[in-house]
Amino acid sequence: MKWKRVLGVGIALSAVMVLSLAVYLDNWGHRDEPMDRADAIVVLGSGLVADDTPGGSLAARTQHAVKLWKAKRAPMLLFSGYDDYFQPSQAQAAAHLAHRMGVPRGAMLTEDTSRNTWENALNSVALLKKNGWKRIVLVSDPSHVWRASQHFHNMGMDVAVSGATESDALGWQLRAHKSLREVLSVSRDVLFLRYW
Repeated sequence: MKWKRVLGVGIALSAVMVLSLAVYLDNWGHRDEPMDRADAIVVLGSGLVADDTPGGSLAARTQHAVKLWKAKRAPMLLFSGYDDYFQPSQAQAAAHLAHRMGVPRGAMLTEDTSRNTWENALNSVALLKKNGWKRIVLVSDPSHVWRASQHFHNMGMDVAVSGATESDALGWQLRAHKSLREVLSVSRDVLFLRYW
Protein backbone atom coordinates (compact mmCIF):
# COMPACT_ATOMS: atom_id res chain seq x y z
CA MET A 1 0.00 0.00 0.00
CA LYS A 2 2.94 2.32 0.58
CA TRP A 3 3.73 2.47 -3.13
CA LYS A 4 0.14 3.58 -3.87
CA ARG A 5 0.52 6.42 -1.39
CA VAL A 6 3.83 7.47 -2.95
CA LEU A 7 2.29 7.29 -6.41
CA GLY A 8 -0.68 9.37 -5.27
CA VAL A 9 1.57 12.02 -3.73
CA GLY A 10 3.66 12.08 -6.91
CA ILE A 11 0.60 12.57 -9.10
CA ALA A 12 -0.74 15.30 -6.81
CA LEU A 13 2.59 17.16 -6.80
CA SER A 14 2.83 16.87 -10.60
CA ALA A 15 -0.69 18.28 -10.97
CA VAL A 16 0.17 21.20 -8.67
CA MET A 17 3.33 21.91 -10.68
CA VAL A 18 1.45 21.83 -14.01
CA LEU A 19 -1.31 24.09 -12.71
CA SER A 20 1.21 26.49 -11.17
CA LEU A 21 3.14 26.77 -14.43
CA ALA A 22 -0.10 27.27 -16.38
CA VAL A 23 -1.14 30.12 -14.08
CA TYR A 24 2.36 31.63 -14.23
CA LEU A 25 2.45 31.60 -18.05
CA ASP A 26 -0.99 33.19 -18.29
CA ASN A 27 -0.20 35.87 -15.72
CA TRP A 28 3.23 36.58 -17.25
CA GLY A 29 1.62 37.18 -20.64
CA HIS A 30 -0.74 39.86 -19.34
CA ARG A 31 1.87 42.51 -20.01
CA ASP A 32 2.55 45.17 -22.58
CA GLU A 33 6.27 45.81 -22.67
CA PRO A 34 7.45 49.15 -24.03
CA MET A 35 9.88 49.34 -26.94
CA ASP A 36 11.12 52.48 -28.63
CA ARG A 37 11.40 52.41 -32.42
CA ALA A 38 10.08 48.89 -33.00
CA ASP A 39 10.29 47.85 -36.64
CA ALA A 40 7.19 45.66 -36.74
CA ILE A 41 4.35 44.19 -34.73
CA VAL A 42 4.35 40.42 -35.27
CA VAL A 43 1.01 38.64 -34.84
CA LEU A 44 1.05 34.86 -34.48
CA GLY A 45 -1.65 32.80 -36.14
CA SER A 46 -4.48 30.83 -34.62
CA GLY A 47 -7.34 28.85 -36.12
CA LEU A 48 -9.94 29.99 -38.60
CA VAL A 49 -13.61 29.02 -38.19
CA ALA A 50 -14.49 29.34 -41.89
CA ASP A 51 -12.84 30.59 -45.05
CA ASP A 52 -11.33 34.02 -44.36
CA THR A 53 -12.93 34.08 -40.89
CA PRO A 54 -10.59 34.29 -37.89
CA GLY A 55 -11.55 32.32 -34.81
CA GLY A 56 -11.87 34.09 -31.48
CA SER A 57 -8.18 33.96 -30.58
CA LEU A 58 -6.96 35.19 -33.97
CA ALA A 59 -9.54 37.96 -34.00
CA ALA A 60 -8.46 39.04 -30.50
CA ARG A 61 -4.79 39.00 -31.49
CA THR A 62 -5.53 41.02 -34.61
CA GLN A 63 -7.64 43.58 -32.73
CA HIS A 64 -4.87 43.99 -30.17
CA ALA A 65 -2.20 44.41 -32.84
CA VAL A 66 -4.27 47.00 -34.71
CA LYS A 67 -4.62 49.00 -31.47
CA LEU A 68 -0.84 48.92 -31.08
CA TRP A 69 -0.35 49.95 -34.71
CA LYS A 70 -2.81 52.84 -34.35
CA ALA A 71 -0.89 53.90 -31.22
CA LYS A 72 2.21 54.07 -33.48
CA ARG A 73 4.08 51.33 -31.64
CA ALA A 74 5.55 50.20 -34.99
CA PRO A 75 4.95 51.13 -38.64
CA MET A 76 4.38 47.58 -39.93
CA LEU A 77 2.25 44.58 -39.04
CA LEU A 78 3.47 41.08 -39.86
CA PHE A 79 0.88 38.29 -39.66
CA SER A 80 2.10 34.69 -39.53
CA GLY A 81 0.31 31.37 -39.96
CA TYR A 82 -1.00 28.72 -42.34
CA ASP A 83 -4.34 26.92 -42.00
CA ASP A 84 -4.94 23.23 -42.70
CA TYR A 85 -8.69 23.50 -43.18
CA PHE A 86 -9.73 26.89 -44.54
CA GLN A 87 -8.58 29.41 -47.13
CA PRO A 88 -6.80 31.71 -47.29
CA SER A 89 -4.12 31.31 -44.61
CA GLN A 90 -4.49 32.47 -41.01
CA ALA A 91 -2.08 35.27 -41.86
CA GLN A 92 -4.15 36.44 -44.83
CA ALA A 93 -7.43 36.24 -42.89
CA ALA A 94 -5.92 38.32 -40.07
CA ALA A 95 -4.58 40.86 -42.58
CA HIS A 96 -8.02 41.13 -44.18
CA LEU A 97 -9.56 41.78 -40.75
CA ALA A 98 -6.89 44.38 -39.96
CA HIS A 99 -7.58 46.09 -43.29
CA ARG A 100 -11.29 46.26 -42.44
CA MET A 101 -10.21 47.89 -39.15
CA GLY A 102 -8.37 50.63 -41.03
CA VAL A 103 -4.82 49.36 -41.61
CA PRO A 104 -3.66 50.04 -45.18
CA ARG A 105 -2.36 47.09 -47.19
CA GLY A 106 1.04 48.79 -47.49
CA ALA A 107 1.51 48.60 -43.72
CA MET A 108 1.12 44.79 -43.61
CA LEU A 109 3.10 41.71 -44.56
CA THR A 110 2.05 38.08 -44.32
CA GLU A 111 3.95 34.86 -43.75
CA ASP A 112 1.68 32.05 -44.89
CA THR A 113 3.54 28.78 -44.35
CA SER A 114 3.94 28.31 -40.59
CA ARG A 115 2.01 25.49 -38.92
CA ASN A 116 3.25 25.97 -35.33
CA THR A 117 4.98 28.46 -33.06
CA TRP A 118 8.49 27.28 -33.89
CA GLU A 119 7.80 27.76 -37.61
CA ASN A 120 6.13 31.12 -36.89
CA ALA A 121 9.41 32.29 -35.44
CA LEU A 122 11.66 30.67 -38.02
CA ASN A 123 9.75 31.92 -41.06
CA SER A 124 8.86 35.33 -39.64
CA VAL A 125 12.45 36.01 -38.61
CA ALA A 126 13.62 35.21 -42.14
CA LEU A 127 11.15 37.78 -43.50
CA LEU A 128 12.04 40.33 -40.83
CA LYS A 129 15.76 39.99 -41.51
CA LYS A 130 15.16 40.26 -45.26
CA ASN A 131 13.68 43.70 -44.58
CA GLY A 132 16.48 44.66 -42.19
CA TRP A 133 14.21 44.57 -39.13
CA LYS A 134 15.27 43.33 -35.72
CA ARG A 135 13.07 45.06 -33.13
CA ILE A 136 9.58 43.62 -32.77
CA VAL A 137 6.49 43.77 -30.61
CA LEU A 138 5.17 40.20 -30.41
CA VAL A 139 1.41 39.66 -30.08
CA SER A 140 -0.34 36.43 -29.13
CA ASP A 141 -2.60 35.10 -26.39
CA PRO A 142 -1.17 35.89 -22.94
CA SER A 143 -0.36 32.27 -22.10
CA HIS A 144 1.46 31.85 -25.43
CA VAL A 145 3.74 34.90 -25.54
CA TRP A 146 6.42 33.62 -23.16
CA ARG A 147 7.19 30.54 -25.26
CA ALA A 148 6.88 32.43 -28.55
CA SER A 149 9.14 35.25 -27.36
CA GLN A 150 11.86 32.76 -26.42
CA HIS A 151 11.90 31.42 -29.98
CA PHE A 152 12.08 34.87 -31.57
CA HIS A 153 14.74 36.03 -29.12
CA ASN A 154 16.89 32.96 -29.73
CA MET A 155 16.69 33.64 -33.46
CA GLY A 156 18.22 37.07 -33.03
CA MET A 157 15.25 39.39 -32.52
CA ASP A 158 14.89 42.13 -29.92
CA VAL A 159 11.45 41.29 -28.54
CA ALA A 160 8.88 43.16 -26.50
CA VAL A 161 5.71 41.19 -25.78
CA SER A 162 2.16 42.46 -25.71
CA GLY A 163 -0.40 39.87 -24.66
CA ALA A 164 -3.72 40.07 -26.48
CA THR A 165 -5.83 40.43 -23.36
CA GLU A 166 -8.89 40.76 -25.59
CA SER A 167 -8.82 36.95 -25.73
CA ASP A 168 -9.78 36.86 -22.01
CA ALA A 169 -13.33 37.73 -23.11
CA LEU A 170 -13.57 34.32 -24.81
CA GLY A 171 -14.11 32.73 -21.39
CA TRP A 172 -12.16 31.17 -18.56
CA GLN A 173 -12.55 27.64 -19.94
CA LEU A 174 -10.70 28.47 -23.16
CA ARG A 175 -8.15 30.51 -21.21
CA ALA A 176 -7.49 27.54 -18.89
CA HIS A 177 -7.29 25.12 -21.81
CA LYS A 178 -4.76 27.29 -23.64
CA SER A 179 -2.67 27.75 -20.51
CA LEU A 180 -2.53 24.02 -19.78
CA ARG A 181 -1.69 23.28 -23.41
CA GLU A 182 1.18 25.77 -23.16
CA VAL A 183 2.67 23.79 -20.27
CA LEU A 184 2.86 20.75 -22.56
CA SER A 185 4.32 22.84 -25.37
CA VAL A 186 6.97 24.38 -23.12
CA SER A 187 7.88 20.90 -21.86
CA ARG A 188 8.21 19.62 -25.43
CA ASP A 189 10.36 22.58 -26.45
CA VAL A 190 12.63 22.07 -23.46
CA LEU A 191 12.97 18.41 -24.43
CA PHE A 192 13.99 19.37 -27.97
CA LEU A 193 16.35 22.12 -26.67
CA ARG A 194 14.55 24.86 -28.56
CA TYR A 195 15.37 27.55 -25.99
CA TRP A 196 19.14 27.26 -26.20
